[in-house]
Amino acid sequence: MACLFILITLVIVIINFNSSQNKKASKELDIDFKAENIVKEALNGYLKKHFEPTYQINEIELTKESFVFYDDSSLGIFLTRASHLLKLDSVQNHPIEKAILTLKNEGLSDIQREFLGKLEGTFLIFLDEYSKILQETFIRFRIFSDSEHIEFYIETPKAGTFVDAEEALAFKSSIEIYEESIIYLKELLSSVNTNGISSTDYNPQGAIKYALSYTSNTTKTCCEGDFTQQDTNFYNEDYDYYSGNDCANFVSQSIHAGGIPFDNIFYPYSVAWRYVGFEDKEVEEDLFSYILEKYASVNFSQAIALPGSIIFADWNKNGSPDHAMLLTYNDGYLACFSAHTSDRKNTILPAGFAGLSYLIFR
Repeated sequence: MACLFILITLVIVIINFNSSQNKKASKELDIDFKAENIVKEALNGYLKKHFEPTYQINEIELTKESFVFYDDSSLGIFLTRASHLLKLDSVQNHPIEKAILTLKNEGLSDIQREFLGKLEGTFLIFLDEYSKILQETFIRFRIFSDSEHIEFYIETPKAGTFVDAEEALAFKSSIEIYEESIIYLKELLSSVNTNGISSTDYNPQGAIKYALSYTSNTTKTCCEGDFTQQDTNFYNEDYDYYSGNDCANFVSQSIHAGGIPFDNIFYPYSVAWRYVGFEDKEVEEDLFSYILEKYASVNFSQAIALPGSIIFADWNKNGSPDHAMLLTYNDGYLACFSAHTSDRKNTILPAGFAGLSYLIFR
């Protein structure tokens, strides 16, 4: 009888303990849920605050990728999809178009005038088509919050790195874009006067369509202990891919879809096809050198980089590119890129992000 009493008592203690633990777990889940909702509301308001002066937002969708709740703080990563329209009275009032019209009235050579007209036509077509339809822009936020404040950070094109969102979403004013466009357009025109215009009819819309079709905003890492994210389920099965290092291969596929032809240097898996850049220029021609020499001019202004241009990043600051992306959206204020490794689809390019150059097809 004594043994039975002890057994019953032990069962009651276990039940009470489990009940207590369940209540504690339920309470923690409740706190976690409330904290997550507070962060979501703050992020929603933050996006509207930064976007709405320049864009009409139609929808914001938040997807939680991770959320960790500590005793007095939380840390989360959210992927946002913002559907928006550019607020623009008319294409002719855009500051880049005004800069082009200003330069048209200056003394230009025939080849400079031809290039400026080509650039203007491409830009106006893009603006006319894309400013009137909903754009899906993706932003990956890292958010830290405690009882006093919430901090927002935006992912950069460099895997696993984030920058302060306040600076990353600081859209330039129309006057700033106009003045910057004048400076960089003059540099481009000087380059064109020296190198001429490419004989290939590059179709940026074709390259953009391809790039948006064969990448994703995955969170799957390709290698253990590496931040690089890759999901080959979205890749074009007609091409081979490289685990953890597929950026140049993807950009080459995209620009080929846009009309850049194969030749004896640029073809699938050649050095010029799959290697971004070499510090030692004595080796075979890389993607950056090949495109720059044959088809494009280099520019360092995000504002006037045409959609369909190639973005190169020099992480090591040694003059040799380390990463390649395709510019899949740019209305002069906001720019987005698509890439492989890390795989990204129409993801916002943080304003003023250093170490980038743009190859604009001539």
